[in-house]
Amino acid sequence: MRYLRVAGAVLLSAAMIVYAAAWTYYTQQNPGAFLGIVSDYDGWARHLDVRRVVPGSPAERAGLEAEDHIVAVNGVPLESPAPFSDAVVRGRPGQVVRLTLSREGTPDRFDVDAILGVGPDRSPAHSGAQRVALSPLLLYPIPAVIVGVIVLALRVHDGNAWLLALIFAGIGTGPLQTVESLSHPSLRGFLVAYSALFSGLMPALFYTLLARFPVASALDRRVPWLKTLMVVLATVFFVPYATWIFMAGSVWPFVRVLTPAGVVVVDRTILAYFFVGIALGFVSLLLNCRAGVEATARRKARLLGWSFAIGLLPWMGLLAATRYLKRDLFELPFWAWVPCSLLMMLVPVLFGYAVVKHRVLEFSVLVRRSARYVLVQRGFVLLSLVLSLAVTALFVTTISRVLPRLTDAALPTGIAAGTLFGLALVRTGGAVATRVTRRIDRAFFRSAYDARRVLEELAQQAGSVQDRDELAALIDGQLKEALHPCQLAIYLRDRAGLLQAFGPCPSDSPPVLEVPQALLRQFESDPRPSGAPPEVRALPLRRVADAECLVPMLSRRRQLVGLLLLGPRLSDEPYSSEDKALLASMAGHAGGALENLMLAEQMAERIEADRRAAQEVQIAAEVQRRLLPVKTTTMATVEFIGRCVQARSVGGDYYDFLDLGRGRLGLVLADVSGKGLYAALLMAHLQASVRSLAGRVASEDLVDLLGSLNRSFAESTAGNHFATLFFGLYDDDQRRLRYANCGHQPPFLLRASGVVERLPVTAGAVGFFVDWACATAEVAIAPGDLLVLFSDGVTEAMSPGGDEFGESRLLEALTAERHGPLNEVVDRVVTAVRAFGGVEQSDDLTLVIVRAH
Repeated sequence: MRYLRVAGAVLLSAAMIVYAAAWTYYTQQNPGAFLGIVSDYDGWARHLDVRRVVPGSPAERAGLEAEDHIVAVNGVPLESPAPFSDAVVRGRPGQVVRLTLSREGTPDRFDVDAILGVGPDRSPAHSGAQRVALSPLLLYPIPAVIVGVIVLALRVHDGNAWLLALIFAGIGTGPLQTVESLSHPSLRGFLVAYSALFSGLMPALFYTLLARFPVASALDRRVPWLKTLMVVLATVFFVPYATWIFMAGSVWPFVRVLTPAGVVVVDRTILAYFFVGIALGFVSLLLNCRAGVEATARRKARLLGWSFAIGLLPWMGLLAATRYLKRDLFELPFWAWVPCSLLMMLVPVLFGYAVVKHRVLEFSVLVRRSARYVLVQRGFVLLSLVLSLAVTALFVTTISRVLPRLTDAALPTGIAAGTLFGLALVRTGGAVATRVTRRIDRAFFRSAYDARRVLEELAQQAGSVQDRDELAALIDGQLKEALHPCQLAIYLRDRAGLLQAFGPCPSDSPPVLEVPQALLRQFESDPRPSGAPPEVRALPLRRVADAECLVPMLSRRRQLVGLLLLGPRLSDEPYSSEDKALLASMAGHAGGALENLMLAEQMAERIEADRRAAQEVQIAAEVQRRLLPVKTTTMATVEFIGRCVQARSVGGDYYDFLDLGRGRLGLVLADVSGKGLYAALLMAHLQASVRSLAGRVASEDLVDLLGSLNRSFAESTAGNHFATLFFGLYDDDQRRLRYANCGHQPPFLLRASGVVERLPVTAGAVGFFVDWACATAEVAIAPGDLLVLFSDGVTEAMSPGGDEFGESRLLEALTAERHGPLNEVVDRVVTAVRAFGGVEQSDDLTLVIVRAH
């Protein structure tokens, strides 16, 4: 069924286009040949009755007289007027036409030869203004056909669209005899049959459409069978009638079946049927204009009523005037009938608009918006065009009069002058045009001007808001003042990333709105305000604000940060393209403002998080400082000192002095992999483990203790974290140091003699593997010896040029101050390392110095 409708629409559209093109072509042809008779065709006698012969015409020169009967043309009997039309009406000047005549008083028929002359210009337009006004009428059926074809293409499955297209096909037809006389023989059957069929069906279809559109009228509800009866009767009569005409190529074979009296009866019956169908349609239309009809349908009915009143009433008054004055239409003053004809051409356009549009404007609003479009939005362009044409005409006329020899060059010169004038006017008159159009807008279209002004102010103020509530209040107040929506729902992205309702939304608004992904993609690809698509109508959006207009607010990265849902306007006007353009501009500014708010909130949250993290780090640093030894025990044979300078607030280096009792001292220096807070936590864990095991040194072997420490550290840390560790056990009585170097930098032992010894690695780093092997070593400490433990942050400190501080510079700094106080020795080394590395310290610096005496 769907494909049949499409195929039918294609066939009907093709037929309408062919007929309109042929009718326009034939009617615009100024008759080239002229015979000079006024005649009537007698279908029953099959001849033309000559009523009058124009003096001096080719007919008079050929010998034709009034009351003659033309029975054949070029030997072809006049079974219809077609042979005469083909030879004379469609002839060319200079052609010879043989006419067979019968004349009273002459017993036999005789032939005369007439040489066709040049036909006079019969156009009713004589001046340039009249020719411009008449030019649209020369295209008479084309607007109706174009509207019908477009409506049918847009609504091919809508019965009302089919009715409208069929009605417009009937409106665009011409009188049967005129069509038959003007058309070419190859198209005559089709064109005459088309005129007969669609002009005959038009009254029944007209009533049928208005009986059911925009809603069923009170008349149709009372007698619903009437429209079906009219369509059936019209179809039963006019389809065979048109078929007969198509087959015969003329209307006269059908007419001759009837008697002259029968023809009069049929004509009067068809005329009555025509007026009854049109009258019933108007009655249905007026009934739908009443207050009790639904608002949208009533608005459409009123639009159609106004279009008929403006388009048809002047024309009907004009026809009544011709009957009263007993004059032909074209005998009336030119400016009396041409404007009425032009107004009638508005009917199909407004009719098509009402059928296609789901929601139409009130007629007064439509007129006001059209006038504003012409005067305000396009006024300067139209004025520039008119002035350019005037300058062109002025130049052409002036050159032709002043310099007759240059008449041939007048037209191109005038066109060039008019074009240059128009370009200069557009270039220099923009500012003036803006001021003038604003004044026109403010004076005559105040509501539209105020709406535009308010929305422009809203766009400017949106960037200065401080929070979402302020933005929502600004949008709510300004939009209601500018556009007067009956409902408005405002959804803005909150801190949690949800579209939350803000402002005085309707009571049935959901507090949080979930937008479908399809709609999100639509907004991101096309952020212009629009009506609600089908997927939205099933959501609460339709219930919240009827979703007459959805206005998305996007961030600079085209992400949806807000959504405005505007209900219908209180004036029942739909949102115009200018309204939507202003809404889009406002939404862009509001979206940018909301994005700035969100960025400010994120920055504030980040600053607060950083502040809290910094505070936590400070606490951690204070805790870590407390983990380092503050009070140390004293030994009889050695003095010792430690220093840790962290690259950050907290770090992974650790040193300790353990009082193991009975003249024994534990020396610990460890470096946990990594930096920052995590390394500090691992360092705290390692420190706790070392101190918990320190009390068992007296009863257990050092290797076993370090094995327990490795297992504890490995099981409590990730596999990619470890610690290098130096653990030394100094016996004050024996002046001996027993130690285990677990992957750490080998400490220096500077002998009093100046010899430098290294305490090499005896085991792998702590925490890599649970199964871990460890060994210990032992060395004697003599008076004057200097033991130095350090982390890799000392020797691997990098200069800005990429050089390492190295062990040689460390030894140089130690040697220079080895006999001074230990705190000065430590300060000298730390100062040297930091000065070498520049402003930024890349790693923790930890140093432990033990000096024997």
